[in-house]
Amino acid sequence: MHRFLVSFPLRDKLILTRGDLFHQITHVFRAKKGEKMIFFISGGVDTIYEIWDISKREILFKKCAEIPKVPHKRLELHVFQAYPNKISTMELIVQKLVELGVKKITFFPSEHSQIQIIPVQKQERIVTIAKEALEQSGGNEVVDIAYSSEKLQIIIPKMTMIHHIFGHQAGESLNAAIVKQKSLALWIWPEGGWSSSETSFLSEQGTTLWSFNDNVLRLETAAILWAGILFYSQNLK
Repeated sequence: MHRFLVSFPLRDKLILTRGDLFHQITHVFRAKKGEKMIFFISGGVDTIYEIWDISKREILFKKCAEIPKVPHKRLELHVFQAYPNKISTMELIVQKLVELGVKKITFFPSEHSQIQIIPVQKQERIVTIAKEALEQSGGNEVVDIAYSSEKLQIIIPKMTMIHHIFGHQAGESLNAAIVKQKSLALWIWPEGGWSSSETSFLSEQGTTLWSFNDNVLRLETAAILWAGILFYSQNLK
């Protein structure tokens, strides 16, 4: 069944008359009377609805059942990604991190970042990508996506109650005790890596520098792979 994140109340009967969801159901999926689909709100249960009637102007739904809520595994991880050079790279990172179930994603300007500002229309597209990833992955809590204008030297001193892990080619293997901490922030470099001043600052702050192996990873590979490793490690018994 198709699964949709919605913002309206999930009553016994629903009527859709216009908007992106109406277009998607009627024109993209070409749904017919009798078909069933799932609606959910952020943090709520999945609810199955059946199309009672459908026309070019409206869709009538009737509620069939609620699916017992199974807590969706989320990673208490805040990913800080330095602005990459391409919007398409941002979109890929957001899609995969939402599927993994991270708590928050913040893009920020590094000294080697070429992009500093994300246009509103691009932000809207990223929201759509995150929404679709949430629907398809079975998640039920919207991931917070932020765009910062502050560099890491300003952000880190404000976040004293969280442990910071920095991806770095000169880093070491990750200590198991660090992985098990409740609040973690994972920082991923831009194209060109961290600058010498950023690296010096990180060393002074006593943050954890993590290197997966000797291979040089693309930033999108590092963000997805390392978030996945942290998720797997936190769920090990």
